[in-house]
Amino acid sequence: MLDRICNDYAGYVVAVEWHTAASYPLYSAEGRAKWFMYPPPYNGAYATPWLWVDGRQRGYNYNLWPGFVAARITEPTPVQISLTGNYNPQTRNGTIKALI
Repeated sequence: MLDRICNDYAGYVVAVEWHTAASYPLYSAEGRAKWFMYPPPYNGAYATPWLWVDGRQRGYNYNLWPGFVAARITEPTPVQISLTGNYNPQTRNGTIKALI
């Protein structure tokens, strides 16, 4: 589902995949810590997968996710972000410049 949303809104949406197991290559301790900054949405507990859009929980139903994203994309914003730079996925090194 995340790849479909990213394809539909290329240039507007970033998808973040997070894994709970530290053994997984994409695991991030920082991401895990930030996840717990949100209140537990699932009957007082955390669950994956779960969608958060602009800090609001939107649940685990994949089929509803595109609608939540589409609704936010149509809202105008005065904020613009431009990213330039390079990143090498093999070495995991690079430099990104963000202009906001």
